[in-house]
Amino acid sequence: MEKQSKGLDLQWKILIGIIAGIGIGMGINMAMGAGITSGPLYVMKTVFQYGGEIFIRLLRMLIVPLVFASIFMAVANLGDVRTLGKIGGKTVGYYLLTTALAVLAGLIVVNMINPGIGIDKDALAALNIGTEVPGKVSSQASANVARH
Repeated sequence: MEKQSKGLDLQWKILIGIIAGIGIGMGINMAMGAGITSGPLYVMKTVFQYGGEIFIRLLRMLIVPLVFASIFMAVANLGDVRTLGKIGGKTVGYYLLTTALAVLAGLIVVNMINPGIGIDKDALAALNIGTEVPGKVSSQASANVARH
């Protein structure tokens, strides 16, 4: 039997939707400006802003349990625990090594570029971005600035 085509494949529909969304968003932004403060477009902008923020936070919240569940299911599907021995040890060792390397790389980069040093606090205040730093972090930052 020949498979009948039902139109575009899902990945193409998704790609078209992404491109259309970007185009419509840019078009509205150019036509109306980014500073919309009233009307139905403001309501739509606010709904999408909060909806998008909630969606991204939910995705972030799912990452760790999803990774844990996939690793757990992979180990559970091995069946005999003795088969896990050599491969399991190598996997755990590789995981710990790559984690340590990622932490080390992050610490090196942060100490080299000192993110946030020299930022214009007036510009942040104009954008309504808070600049308060917790006391413990603030004292560490002051010590780092004093050393440089």
